[in-house]
Amino acid sequence: MILSFLFLILEPISALMLTSLVLRHRHTLGIHRYARFFLAILAGGLVLHAAGQVEILMNYRPPRTYSWVPMYLALNGAIWTSYLTDRYRRKRA
Repeated sequence: MILSFLFLILEPISALMLTSLVLRHRHTLGIHRYARFFLAILAGGLVLHAAGQVEILMNYRPPRTYSWVPMYLALNGAIWTSYLTDRYRRKRA
C-alpha cells in the first residue's frame, strides 16, 4: 500500500521530467520522430500506471508478488537521476 502511494506521487512527476528532458535535448541528441513518439508513449505509460495505482488503492488487496517493483524503481530512478544531473549541469554552466 505504501508503494502504491509512492508511485502515485512519483510517476506523474517522472513523466513531466522525461517530457522536459526530451523537449530540451531533442536537437542536441538527435531525438527525431520515432524516438520522440516512443518517449511520449513511455511518459503516457507512467501516467497510466499512476492511475492504476489509484485503482489498487481503492480496491486494496495484498499483492501476490512484488516482482514489478524493481523495474519501476529503476525506471523512475533513471529519469530522476538524468533530470537532476542535467539541472545541476545547467546551473553550473
